[in-house]
Amino acid sequence: MVGRENSGLVHGGFQKEPLLDFAQAENQRQFQAALESVQQQCGRSYPLIINDEPSTTDTSLISRNPSHPETIIGQVARERRVQAAQQTFPAWRATPVEERIDVLLRAADEMRLELAGWEVLKAGKPWREADADVCEAIDFLVYHAHEMRRLAAGQPLDDEPGEANAYFYQARGSAAVLAPWNFPVAILTGMAAAALVTGNSVIMKPAEQTPVTAAKLMDIFRSAGLPPGVLSYLPGLGEEVAEYLVTHPLINIVAFTGSREVGLRINALAAQTTQGQRGIKKVIAEMGGKNAIIVDDDADLDEAVQGFLSGSSSPMPTIRRPALFTYIERPLTSAMPIKSVVASRMASNRACVCSAPCRAPSAASRSVTRPRRC
Repeated sequence: MVGRENSGLVHGGFQKEPLLDFAQAENQRQFQAALESVQQQCGRSYPLIINDEPSTTDTSLISRNPSHPETIIGQVARERRVQAAQQTFPAWRATPVEERIDVLLRAADEMRLELAGWEVLKAGKPWREADADVCEAIDFLVYHAHEMRRLAAGQPLDDEPGEANAYFYQARGSAAVLAPWNFPVAILTGMAAAALVTGNSVIMKPAEQTPVTAAKLMDIFRSAGLPPGVLSYLPGLGEEVAEYLVTHPLINIVAFTGSREVGLRINALAAQTTQGQRGIKKVIAEMGGKNAIIVDDDADLDEAVQGFLSGSSSPMPTIRRPALFTYIERPLTSAMPIKSVVASRMASNRACVCSAPCRAPSAASRSVTRPRRC
């Protein structure tokens, strides 16, 4: 029995994984222990995983702690292979839906503190951000598992006399999953899980800045019982490996999260039919967007100020969902300028305060792109 068999459903709806409360001493202790375990594993080498077999190459990526660049998190092999994914696709597509679902639920059961610890060291995330990213990854696994059960039942169509019609979804083939570094576990897990549970084989290409967290995710899927070759771990530089995958004739789906510029280039490359290609490639691209905060006439203005702060000055400087626009109802405009000035000053003051190291629970933010000394 899978531990999360029914955990994702509450009265027929989806329930999110609860975040850790780091105000609780026991949660702090457990997370600190996970960090210490992660630190002891730094400096290891991580091979490619192709057809469930480790594979080393002559070239490698050096993965460093962005908050402390002198600390080497690990070394990751580089290579490019697609054939194994195509070879395992037919058997995985024919695997009963409930078995595919169980793999995702078992993977969700294996995630939490240590994986978040890797994010603290490898992505420079504060504790709460790292824990939230892993929680989102768990949510993706559980959601896609239960959603696949609904899709597998098929949908009825209008019937003609003497007919019973329904439509079902079919797997497309091999998917290339291209993920960014700022949410190195959640986004990579979400795109890979959706492709896997629907019966596709997957080549998982993480951002070159965070290959070690992806290697740990690969270990989790293997431990959860994913058959050999269904999921491949293929790190490397984006301009080399990603473009190779996007244009490969045996790739049927490209799932990408990142910038608008790169997303449009991927879409253009995938639209070009190459020799040996069967069918039109499907591109699923989540590109950079702009969010807004809306303040209506019955809003708590103090709460709105806090919303401005959390939305415009996130602990992660490259978080993908900053609130760049504010829409205020006209009756409030006389009060809001004062609040906006206060918020601006609070944000300015906050930017000058030295935060605790990411390894400390009190860390509110940590610069991973422009480190500075106070």
